[in-house]
Amino acid sequence: MRIALIADFDYFGGTRTYFECLVAMLKRRNFEVCALLSNPEDDPAFTSFAEKLALRWERFAPPRGVFNRVFFKQLWEAAHLYPFIRRHRPDIILVSTGAP
Repeated sequence: MRIALIADFDYFGGTRTYFECLVAMLKRRNFEVCALLSNPEDDPAFTSFAEKLALRWERFAPPRGVFNRVFFKQLWEAAHLYPFIRRHRPDIILVSTGAP
């Protein structure tokens, strides 16, 4: 079964800890896991974690300019989510974010 995780986290925190524990558990149970992440670009700890578990992941670029406005932000997200989903064809999509 293929699972796609979409997550938003920083260098540390509960969302990141949850994400790492979830990926480790899913990989132990032989699920195919891919992730679309909004995380810092210079994060060697995460890169090491992803390499250790052979996690396929992509970075979600934050919106810029006019795309920071509410309506346009949704267009920006859809423009990045759709190709990711088409490429990986997940059976389940799980979204995890620390924002309310």
